[in-house]
Amino acid sequence: TFIDLHQKSTVEKDAFWDAAMIAFFKALVNRFAQLGWLKFYFVEMNGKPASTLLCFDYGNEILVYNSGFDVAEFGHLSPGNIIISYSIQHAIELGRARYDFLRGDEIYKFRFGAVAEDVLGVRVTKNQTT
Repeated sequence: TFIDLHQKSTVEKDAFWDAAMIAFFKALVNRFAQLGWLKFYFVEMNGKPASTLLCFDYGNEILVYNSGFDVAEFGHLSPGNIIISYSIQHAIELGRARYDFLRGDEIYKFRFGAVAEDVLGVRVTKNQTT
């Protein structure tokens, strides 16, 4: 499953999942699936889950949200590269105009042709008068 493989990826990813995050994630996944915005990819090796990728399919773009893989058992086989390659191929088959890794400067993204873009932060506040 996605959460299991995400937890097995790194210590930081494992620490990410508490009860509130799991509840939020399940609600998000259910809603986005209803809207047709969700793409889940899974790779099995030797009949076992090896890697997973969660993307959003929105506005003629595939947006990579997060991934995970079983580092201990399958890390030496690069299951993350396999699943990303497949999802890029699938995006092309779907005729999507853009495949976006979103934020982050991890090396693997640039190996797949990603180009760094500035991320703009916007803060909106209510004008409060006394």
